[in-house]
Amino acid sequence: MSAASLGASINTASVWWQQSGGMALKAPRSVVGGVADPAPDGGVEGSRLLTLAERAMIQFGRRKGLSYAEIGREIGRNKSVVWREVNRNTSPDGVYYASVAHTKAHQARHRPKRLKLVDNAALCELIEVWMDDGWSPRLISSMLAHYYAGDETMQVSHETIYQALYVQTRGELRADLAKKLSTKRTKRVPHSTDRTSNSPYKDALKISQRPAEAADRAVPGHWEGDLILGANNASAIGTLVSRSFRRCTLLTICV
Repeated sequence: MSAASLGASINTASVWWQQSGGMALKAPRSVVGGVADPAPDGGVEGSRLLTLAERAMIQFGRRKGLSYAEIGREIGRNKSVVWREVNRNTSPDGVYYASVAHTKAHQARHRPKRLKLVDNAALCELIEVWMDDGWSPRLISSMLAHYYAGDETMQVSHETIYQALYVQTRGELRADLAKKLSTKRTKRVPHSTDRTSNSPYKDALKISQRPAEAADRAVPGHWEGDLILGANNASAIGTLVSRSFRRCTLLTICV
């Protein structure tokens, strides 16, 4: 007999079992559709992934009309976790089945995953049209979610659009569309890349390298320069400040 059949949570059933003098139990791995749950001693407590037992409790709670918050308290999860689980893995008939949801979630974790745009020519064509009109991937993603709220096959995240544009040899979207991205780059720059390697000022002296007599303003004759650029780089003003006398000179630069 299971806790769900008694209308109780797993934690409550465990307390009842201990109070009745029952022996300690070690639950076996549950397998549904070739999908095995982590063993009880394998880190289920606090795990990011939902187990089949937790999904069974979600199914039971949904049948009883419990709220997401109530179900979350029963399985020790945040209500947002329950909400996402139900919305992601509810069957097409609108009913949440624990075994079906468990198998569906396992299949969704398979790597590597094919891009959603690979097998959806209609979605690719629509994205191309909107990008030709100057729309950004983020705006396109939002509009797809708005116009096709009931059709997940016609919804895609802005990150998927970026991946399709940046990853070479994919061919789902035209290469020239990459030029319309807000970044104006034909390929992505990793966060670990040294972005100053191609800078024309990479060999310039830094403020930290100025001599001590300039830093403490003890000797006249040292100047500190800076450049102020206007909107769209259409105008510029240069500044020269005397380190010793704090005198500022403005230089008008014609662009």
